[in-house]
Amino acid sequence: MRYSFNDFVFDSEQLLLFKQNEMILCRPNEAKLLALFLAEPQTVLGKEDILDRVWAGKVVSEQAVFQSISNLRSLFGEAAIKTFPKKGYQWQLDVCVIDASLSPAPHALALEKNFFLSSNRHRKGLLLLLTLALVVCASILFYLFNKHHDDSPKIAVWPLLIDPQNKDSVALQTELINPLWNGLLASGTFDAIAVAQNEDYSDLFYLPEKYTYLSERKKNSAMTMMAAVGQRKDKVFVRYLLKINANLLTAEIEANTQAQLMEQWLKHLAHLASSHLVSVNSADPVLMNAELKLLHHNYPDDLVILYRLAQSQLFLGNVTNALVLAEQLRDKAELQQDNLYLGYALFLWGKALQQQQLLGDAEQKLQQALTLFKEAQNYRQANEVQMEIGHSALERGNYEETNAWNLQALESARLAKDYLLEVQSNNLSAVMALKVENHQVADAFLKQSEALLDKHNQSREHYATIYNYLGINAQDPAVAEHYYRRILDITQAVPELEVRAYAESMLVLLCIDQKRWQDAFAIYPNKKLLTAPQEYWLTQIYIAQQDWPQAEAHAVLAFTQANNKGYRIWALDAAVTLMDIYQQQHLPEKQTRYKKFIAQESIGLKWWQNYNKPVFDKYGISLPSQ
Repeated sequence: MRYSFNDFVFDSEQLLLFKQNEMILCRPNEAKLLALFLAEPQTVLGKEDILDRVWAGKVVSEQAVFQSISNLRSLFGEAAIKTFPKKGYQWQLDVCVIDASLSPAPHALALEKNFFLSSNRHRKGLLLLLTLALVVCASILFYLFNKHHDDSPKIAVWPLLIDPQNKDSVALQTELINPLWNGLLASGTFDAIAVAQNEDYSDLFYLPEKYTYLSERKKNSAMTMMAAVGQRKDKVFVRYLLKINANLLTAEIEANTQAQLMEQWLKHLAHLASSHLVSVNSADPVLMNAELKLLHHNYPDDLVILYRLAQSQLFLGNVTNALVLAEQLRDKAELQQDNLYLGYALFLWGKALQQQQLLGDAEQKLQQALTLFKEAQNYRQANEVQMEIGHSALERGNYEETNAWNLQALESARLAKDYLLEVQSNNLSAVMALKVENHQVADAFLKQSEALLDKHNQSREHYATIYNYLGINAQDPAVAEHYYRRILDITQAVPELEVRAYAESMLVLLCIDQKRWQDAFAIYPNKKLLTAPQEYWLTQIYIAQQDWPQAEAHAVLAFTQANNKGYRIWALDAAVTLMDIYQQQHLPEKQTRYKKFIAQESIGLKWWQNYNKPVFDKYGISLPSQ
């Protein structure tokens, strides 16, 4: 049943809440309570009745009712639910029941509301118009779906790898890898990337930019996939990375049999391929979040999509929403008996609690996740959880405990038989040591990483991250510069690497500090082919020289490029820089455009707003509502 009240529409069967076409997150029990209120708006519901009907079979205190009532009032206003002392609660807002047989799309909800509120005299006309609109929309959607199906690009796919944990299993190639590979190609959705017989691409998960760059040369496709397959305990699994235009999506799926794994994998990929992600070439995190919301609405039982949406909310700083989604993921994973995503739900839950500085509760959730991953012999995920618990200990100021957890994480990496995971763990351990200015311990971890790469004769690009941290760890600016220049040397063939962009920015800052203008400009020899981040750092050189016209010119280029490519954060940073430039030039009229841009485009980026609060205060920009 669908109900309409004020600006809201609620689907009591799917427990989905909408406000002006935007889906609103609502905890499962709160949604059930809302469904109960809307079904019986004239009834005064007692606490015991609510507990029996909403929390049926679960032992919870009356506090659960009080909290849910409070949360619903925060959504709909204090007047939405009236308290009758010693009796219970009653719904107060006018409710319209929408005919469920029409099954309207979310964007038609406002039209539905007006239709059901209109007088009988207009209903026949509106019904005819609505019917015609639905027929036209259905015809257009049918045409577009078939056109997309016929013209949709194939996914360029690298040959499947054996997960390092199973690298000693000869039988796995014939029993699992070959059937899955043949199944992918037989589906007609994938286009294999040919590789030379002796070509080693086993590090593709650790250098995705390198391999997606190569695959774009080999195959002109908007989507590229790389995957590793393995077996642990009684489960088979696939761990894959999918590049869709400007976005990289990683996931893992496990099943009892090879056939079930193939079915789940292809089903999930079909969900992604049916979305707008394929046609939108943007790295905008807010746009990605919106697409994931829509995907989750369309495929509510896809645990991978739900997990990605929760990750996205956490990245944007919407911690409360992330917690709600983590709770939903836990419930759905339990219902589907999927221990992998039950572990992921607990892991995400712990990270969200960390952001709220509830470190004790966070570590409890992380420990629960760790237990699940260890029992499943999923040492890769155990490693990630152990590193996160170590980070939590660091937040509490206990570096000795942090180091102990980091060493456990290294052991998990060894059990996973993945030396590149071990290198990554060493690097992250070095970062934590740097946070407490323990330069000697940081240096020791980085030297271990370097020794591992030497031992396994890895490609030069892997050394770039180590050199980056060695540069940060260096006490002498000349030593730091040496490492950053080494990064530029070894990443010339893969200019897309983030570590290269970071090394360029650190060199710019070093040169600015020493007023070495010629060396600073030499970092960007071809100023006609710069990316948005490079334009941004070139702007900083001109600002340091107080060359305001040149600073403005390159800041505008940085802003324009970032905005056009959907790099929202870089566009916001460039807008802030332009505000500073116009402040120096006493040109308040030029600031107006960028003030509006910052106010509007920072919506949904809570962490960016919090970090840049001094900017909002300095220029009188009102913090936008989320």
